[in-house]
Amino acid sequence: MCTADLWHDLRANLPTDLELRHLAIPQQESIEDIVDTLAAQLPAQAHLLGFSLGGYLSASIACRYPSRVARLSLISNTPCALSDIERTARQATLNWLSHYRYGGLTNAKAATLLDSRSRNDERIRRIIQMDADLGADVLLQQLKATTERIDLADPLVALGIPIHFFVSREDPLINHPWLHAFVARSTLMNATFVEGSGHMLPMEQPERIANYLKEIHHADV
Repeated sequence: MCTADLWHDLRANLPTDLELRHLAIPQQESIEDIVDTLAAQLPAQAHLLGFSLGGYLSASIACRYPSRVARLSLISNTPCALSDIERTARQATLNWLSHYRYGGLTNAKAATLLDSRSRNDERIRRIIQMDADLGADVLLQQLKATTERIDLADPLVALGIPIHFFVSREDPLINHPWLHAFVARSTLMNATFVEGSGHMLPMEQPERIANYLKEIHHADV
C-alpha cells in the first residue's frame, strides 16, 4: 500500500539524467491482468525497479514480456509463493474487512515495517498516510488479486538478464533460503543485504539504492 511518496527520498539522491517513473498498481482481478496493464505503460525496453508487491509484479512482467525488460532490480521482495503464515494472515485480513470498516494502519503496525535504527515519527507518518491515501478498497483488491503467487525462479533465470535484490537480512517478509539459492544459480544474479529488519528500504536506504542505480546507469549508457 504505497504511493509515489515511497520514492521521494530516492529521487532526491538521483542525478537529473536518471529518470525514475512511478507506476501505480492498477485495480485488476488477477496478477496476469495487473501485469498486462502495467506492461502497456512501459517503453519498448525498460529497467524495472520494484518494491515489495511491486517487486513481484516487476518480475512477473519480465517473465511475461521478456523482450521489454533489460534489467530487473527488486527491493524487499522474493518473487516466489507466499509462505503459509503470510497467506493465512492475508485471509484473516480479508475476513475481517468483510465485516468491519478499515481504519488504516496503526502507528504500531507501521513501525514494524522499519528497522529500529531507522524508525522515526516522520517515516511512520508517511507510511500511514500512503495507506490512507489508497484506502480500504485498494487494500481489499490487492489482497484478493495477489495472494496466490507462483515461484518465478526458473523463468527469471531463463531470461538471461541482470537481476539484483536489495533486502534486509532480518526482514520477515523475505524468503531468505529462496533468495540465497536463487542468486547462486547465475553470475547475473546478485543481492545487497542490508543489516537490520527494515522492509521500507526506499525510505530507509535511499542513498545506497541511488548509488547502485547510478552505477548501473553509467555502465549501461
